[in-house]
Amino acid sequence: MNNYLLTLNKEEKCIDIVFDKDIDTKRLRVIQDEHAFMLIDGYFTNTDEFIEKNSSIENIEIGQLLFELSKIKFNFYGELDGSFNIIFFDKKENYFVFTNDFWSSRPTYVHKTRNKYFFSNDLCFLKKYIKCELTPNLKKIKELLAWQHIGSRSTYYNEIDKLGPGIVLKITSNEFNETSLNIIDSRKKFTKYDKKNFRKIFESAVSNRASHFKKIMVMLSGGLDSSAVAVALKNKAFHDAETISVNFSHLIDTSETDERKYQDIVSAFTNFKNDHIEMESKSVVGHIEKYVHIFQEPMLMPNLYIFEAICENLANNRVDAVFDGNDGDNIISYGFENIYRDFINLNLISFCNSVFDYAKVHMKSGTRMLNFFVRNSFKKLFGYNGKVRNNSLLNKNSFLNTEKKITGNIFDSHESLLKNNLHFVAFSNRNRIFRKLGIEIVSPFYDKDLLNFCLNMPANFKLNEGYTRYIEREYLNQFLGPEHAFRSNKSNLASGLVSNFSNSDYEIILKERLNLNRELLKIIDLQKLDTILDKWTKKKMINEEDIINLQIFLNVNIFLNSFFKK
Repeated sequence: MNNYLLTLNKEEKCIDIVFDKDIDTKRLRVIQDEHAFMLIDGYFTNTDEFIEKNSSIENIEIGQLLFELSKIKFNFYGELDGSFNIIFFDKKENYFVFTNDFWSSRPTYVHKTRNKYFFSNDLCFLKKYIKCELTPNLKKIKELLAWQHIGSRSTYYNEIDKLGPGIVLKITSNEFNETSLNIIDSRKKFTKYDKKNFRKIFESAVSNRASHFKKIMVMLSGGLDSSAVAVALKNKAFHDAETISVNFSHLIDTSETDERKYQDIVSAFTNFKNDHIEMESKSVVGHIEKYVHIFQEPMLMPNLYIFEAICENLANNRVDAVFDGNDGDNIISYGFENIYRDFINLNLISFCNSVFDYAKVHMKSGTRMLNFFVRNSFKKLFGYNGKVRNNSLLNKNSFLNTEKKITGNIFDSHESLLKNNLHFVAFSNRNRIFRKLGIEIVSPFYDKDLLNFCLNMPANFKLNEGYTRYIEREYLNQFLGPEHAFRSNKSNLASGLVSNFSNSDYEIILKERLNLNRELLKIIDLQKLDTILDKWTKKKMINEEDIINLQIFLNVNIFLNSFFKK
């Protein structure tokens, strides 16, 4: 599990570190001498480049180089890429520095007392060493119930916080200073923006991460992004990789959920062994109590039951890392901002052509799509975000008093989408799911060079002839053919979620309904909860929104009842 607790004692000017059992020294390294201490948790993907730039010593190990640079207070933090936390302490000067990767892919939790800071990569491990009584963060609980992801630096405990992504935190006897790093590098220019260079940068993003692991499993949905990761592994000669896929073959209409056809196309090209998991009879809420105790927090992740099925399959499989295609759509970009640019520049012919091309590709009404894009263009132009409807279980007063953030406009810039807080939340959740098995979760699309290439590449690489992520489709077309690369649809897992809800799920929820926490009772509309349950009891009817509300209810009620005095 590689759990650790590091305590910074400002009064005694020292640090102390405690490790859990079964530490993997390849992922968790300690370097120290009589003057300084360094803890490195994770790995770096641009090691050679960094060493070449910052050292003239042959064969120096990157950890040792970082240690030496930290002792002279050299500002190297923004140059690193990968998945890491670095903690440095100068014993003589009482100088403490923490830095992490741009996405906080390895969450760090903090508890502060008058003279001490406690840092840990695991909530449960940290809680063992906290002396005060912990209390629930009701503000954050209300946000969760309202389907909000606000204040990601906080946790569901008032006494514990999280460190943010891409930060440099410096603590001395009389100073507490935090600065934020920026993964978007406006100075980063590439020699050429073309298909050849995209392939080179994308495959390097995958192989630079894959080189750190012996056994790799790709979560292959069959969509563009996970397929591209599998293809890149094949092209970079990682022949021992495998794939794992989930399927809903039991559904009568599988047109929106069954990706087996596309998974088979990828397998035919890569020759990777593919494990298929059938989702029939998999409970959509039965795993929640287990994960609340693993995470020590509630969470909103509707398809967590799919990840649990994958984890069950991997439990006895000697896999070092699971690769995914997470967020390739935002990194490569849908390219809708280019449609908006035509609108505000009054290039109406180009605007209409782009809209009608998109409608044709996605087999939608051109008139309806034109209405949709025009309406959202005016919303963007006048800064209108609309109202937030209360579709949650929160009662009216609690919802009105809860901070709410409107989902961004479809025309939000590429850069703003990359800076969205949800990346941080998703990284944290995926890390916690797989680390209990000692498996790294790896998302190659978040590579720094790839991200900056995509941000600066020509507009027609993003949206072209009605196809989003056009440059990625061109890449896939070389290896998988147009049927896969230029598919118009993607899997909709909502129907799988709804179809898998069963009487056993209902019984689990009813049990919690009868054990309702009194703090939760104060803020939810009980009639809304009972209406969902009655609809299932009488008509066996339920929808995606209902299930997500029930999942959140279970998470929160179990959390409050398990970790706080009733």
